[in-house]
Amino acid sequence: MSEIDPTLASAIASTALAHYDTLSSNGKPNDTQFTIYAAFIAVSPNSAPFVVSSATGSKCLGTSALKNASNAHLRDSHAEVVARRALTQAIWLEIQQEQQQEQQQEQQQ
Repeated sequence: MSEIDPTLASAIASTALAHYDTLSSNGKPNDTQFTIYAAFIAVSPNSAPFVVSSATGSKCLGTSALKNASNAHLRDSHAEVVARRALTQAIWLEIQQEQQQEQQQEQQQ
């Protein structure tokens, strides 16, 4: 497996974090709390990286459950699952738009 270029990795991380900063503060954690943030970033040689989908939140075990949990317990999955679902929806919308454009072009000919 090839390694990612550190400059590209930094651009991807910066894009994701800049996007998170633009989100409303409503629901964001305060200084004593945390959340999980997941984002899918598109990278193209012809444009700057951009966020395709993102999500925040956690579906976590409570503190008492974590004390008794083994390493086999999944601590969080919510943000990743929601971001993936949003990515899937974005891809399907792109496909749908492309098909509609092709149909319009065929009708014009």
